[in-house]
Amino acid sequence: MKRAFSLLPVLTLMAMHVIAADTNLNQSITVERPLGDVIGAMQTYYCNTNYHGFAYAVYSTNAVPGVSYTFGIADCAFDPSIGGLMGEMVATRVTADSTKLELIVKNEIPKDSSTAASIKQTISKTLGRVAKIAEGRP
Repeated sequence: MKRAFSLLPVLTLMAMHVIAADTNLNQSITVERPLGDVIGAMQTYYCNTNYHGFAYAVYSTNAVPGVSYTFGIADCAFDPSIGGLMGEMVATRVTADSTKLELIVKNEIPKDSSTAASIKQTISKTLGRVAKIAEGRP
């Protein structure tokens, strides 16, 4: 009986390790530019570039003037492993010259960790491209 109780903490720790697996595909960065510049960069990225694949991927917008701006995105070409991206790109004012840019993913999370890592990397690259546009860099 004593041996069974001594295994309990080990099994509990193993279960916690499994629960703690990173399944969050959402990513965010801080862009050292005003909110208006980041909004313009989001619009440029999804309307005037071909980074993301097919045009017209934006299906909704929501603006809270001076506070935040949101694009609802349905981008079929984003990542074929998840059947395209369903989510929101959100710009939120942090300070007058700093904006939080995030991509909130609404797709089902892939069970394969390497696929999830690849998708997270694609999301990070997307946010980086929008940030470069906001900063006026190619």
